[in-house]
Amino acid sequence: MRKLIVLASFMCLFTALASAGASRVEVFAGGQYLHLDPSFNLEGWNASLTGNVKGWLGVTVDGSGAYHAGLKFHTIAVGPELRANLPLIKPFVHGLGVLSV
Repeated sequence: MRKLIVLASFMCLFTALASAGASRVEVFAGGQYLHLDPSFNLEGWNASLTGNVKGWLGVTVDGSGAYHAGLKFHTIAVGPELRANLPLIKPFVHGLGVLSV
């Protein structure tokens, strides 16, 4: 029950910060699961950081890692992000180029 209360508190805090207006920096972190073959699956992480230069333009740096039985695969990509700040949704498109593998 305590974990649920802490999680709800963080969600309320982040929702309040997100609704306060356009932020200069956006952060994302998550997990990934890649199913290539019934006997070969990769699990890992993904994280990105976007610095907003203007209301419609940003620069994104994205990193990820995937792992399976001693195999490690890492990528770092960077590129511009264009967005439309509409009232209900915030669609975006970005083009990322891989820096290192």
